[in-house]
Amino acid sequence: MAGRTQIRQCLRRLCGQPPRLHPAYPSWEELQFFLARGIRQKALRQDSELARIHRATNLHPLRGDLRAFAFDHRMQFEDMAGATKERIGAFKALCLEATRQVQDGREGYGILCDDRLGRPALHAASSSGLWVGRPAELPGSRPLRLEPELGASNEGLVEWPAGQTVKVLCFCHPDDSPDMRADQEATVSRLYAAARANDLEFLLEIIPSKVAPVDDETTARLIARWYEIGVYPDWWKLEPLKTDAAWERTVKTILEHDTYLRGILVLGLDAPEAELAASFAKAARHELVRGFAVGRTIFADVAKAWMAREIGDEAAVTAMADRYRSLCALWDQSRKEAQA
Repeated sequence: MAGRTQIRQCLRRLCGQPPRLHPAYPSWEELQFFLARGIRQKALRQDSELARIHRATNLHPLRGDLRAFAFDHRMQFEDMAGATKERIGAFKALCLEATRQVQDGREGYGILCDDRLGRPALHAASSSGLWVGRPAELPGSRPLRLEPELGASNEGLVEWPAGQTVKVLCFCHPDDSPDMRADQEATVSRLYAAARANDLEFLLEIIPSKVAPVDDETTARLIARWYEIGVYPDWWKLEPLKTDAAWERTVKTILEHDTYLRGILVLGLDAPEAELAASFAKAARHELVRGFAVGRTIFADVAKAWMAREIGDEAAVTAMADRYRSLCALWDQSRKEAQA
């Protein structure tokens, strides 16, 4: 026993000296896990559980909460009167400008933006200090299908810059038919494996309420199933849960499977600000919820007016920045009250 203690102390000294010398350099948490559990695979790189902990504990640290402006929508923009690919791309650049005005160089802010319609904004965000999530799903698809840019085997992820998070939205429900479940689980599992192979963080968004009725157990049951088949997202993006019981069951389920999660982001579903304030208040009571990713509440009316040429660029940016700033303040106040 004394020998093992000495080994632990020695390894702690070694692991506590930054910077990491090599991507394979273990974290202290990883070594603790390894020493407690022991060897399962002599070829350690083939030990999936150890590999998951290695990766999770060697990611760059996150401080505080994340407030994300989501404008990765595609169908919603394409359906607007006056919208063209060029106009949509130009408007998404205005969304980025609004985000950066609110960010003002601070940490804890981010965007969700696509490449197909929002390429100028997506590329400009790479040097902004913002957290950047990029969608992979074909909008509205059920069973889930992915954007053609990814290729038949998700080989397109090779071209994604380091630091972008792979986001995929799956409309799923615990009561899905076996065929629907198998189809969607296979698609997400392949994408998850490709994201890991390309060292990209992975965000899984699930919206069961768009499929069938939900209760306090629905989201927790769905999440447990994804873990059961080996999908461990870095982030969950969840619709606002209606009750404290639903949040408690959901958080408990995640922690039973994965204590290394980056966090949960709450989505908006085009809800009015007052409704989001109520959902923020419930969500912020749980430390695992790291913030929000809201879109249409911020941009929908502004985009329609801009596409119709009723307002100009400056007015659009100002209006979106004001709404985004207001949501950030609502989240920060909810967190403050929850921690009081």
